[in-house]
Amino acid sequence: MKYMDAFKPYLALGLKNVAEYQVCVAAVGLVGDLCRSLTSKVLPFCDELMTMLLENLGNDSVHRSVKPQILSVFGDIALAIGNEFKKYLGFVLPTLHQASQAQVDKSDYDMIDYLNDLREGCLEAYTGIIQGLKGDTAPSADVSLVEPYVNQIMTFIEQIALDDDHNDACISASCGLIGDLIAAFGSRMLPLVETDNISNIITKGRRSKTTKTKTLATWATKEIRKLKNAQS
Repeated sequence: MKYMDAFKPYLALGLKNVAEYQVCVAAVGLVGDLCRSLTSKVLPFCDELMTMLLENLGNDSVHRSVKPQILSVFGDIALAIGNEFKKYLGFVLPTLHQASQAQVDKSDYDMIDYLNDLREGCLEAYTGIIQGLKGDTAPSADVSLVEPYVNQIMTFIEQIALDDDHNDACISASCGLIGDLIAAFGSRMLPLVETDNISNIITKGRRSKTTKTKTLATWATKEIRKLKNAQS
């Protein structure tokens, strides 16, 4: 922490170095590392970091590989600073919605990979925001600020479920986010999760060969079952 003031200008140079995108990607990754290590102590630096990250997202000259990493790091920042993140929601949630609507040329395998990375970044951001605002114990009232966006988040997950080119990482992140949404919003989620597309993506998750994906899908299934049992 005592070195942050001296180190911050170099981090800013990295984030602004859009010409050398590998440097920019590394700087974005470093923001995530700082959030995980400093947790709430990163708060005094967040306004400046968020400004630079949002500027990069809006900059067409930034290499496309940087943008999914930025979206994901929003989740890291939200987890680190908890309900203090609510002041950024007015910028971040519309940005995530816009990114989640991206379409690519499906004949280009590199663009399919990019789309999966972008979607995974969005899912990780939503997850971090919901977990950060909800808190560790009883759901905080601040998580209700995300409630107006729940329908569009679930529509986004359904889009992923319908896309044959989705990868295991997107399935895993989708299942985890479904579980977090249920934990945060309870019974109002039941009609949104009782759809064929949501059932299909969770079933795919349970059949995954990846332990993390299987675990998250099994957890989401249990959360849905708890909701149904509470209704009956």
